[in-house]
Amino acid sequence: MTRTPSRTQRPCRALALAALLVPLAIAACAPTTQGAASPPVLASGPQSTPAPAAPPAATVPTVPPPPASASDVLAQGRAPFDACYALARKIRPDLPRTSVEMTFAMDADGKLLTVDFAYRHRMDDAAKDCMRKAAEGLTFPPSLRGKQTGTIVFTPP
Repeated sequence: MTRTPSRTQRPCRALALAALLVPLAIAACAPTTQGAASPPVLASGPQSTPAPAAPPAATVPTVPPPPASASDVLAQGRAPFDACYALARKIRPDLPRTSVEMTFAMDADGKLLTVDFAYRHRMDDAAKDCMRKAAEGLTFPPSLRGKQTGTIVFTPP
């Protein structure tokens, strides 16, 4: 003979089953952050809310310090000058390792007023014009306003 539960026992079983399933349903629907979802926690007592995970540390891009000298500015903007030296070597393949001293004068706003060159080895006019255009494309920080001198050294490949 099978026994059927009384009407008062059915709601209790339904509540017990709901008490087990609701936390599972909530855990399954909760959004997850990086990595695998944590397993659901079954508790018979009052639910405690876990402390939220700390947000990932924000990565702040590092900004390089401003150049400290005209030579630093030349080093950062070297590529156009190297192209000028390559042009000079096409015209004069025997051009050896050489240095070019550049003296810049900037106004208070940082606009280039003049640039003068002192070459260790003579370069043709096309290479000089190229170097002047490359120098005009440089940007100097406020700390280097006025008259500045920097040197760049070229070595044959």
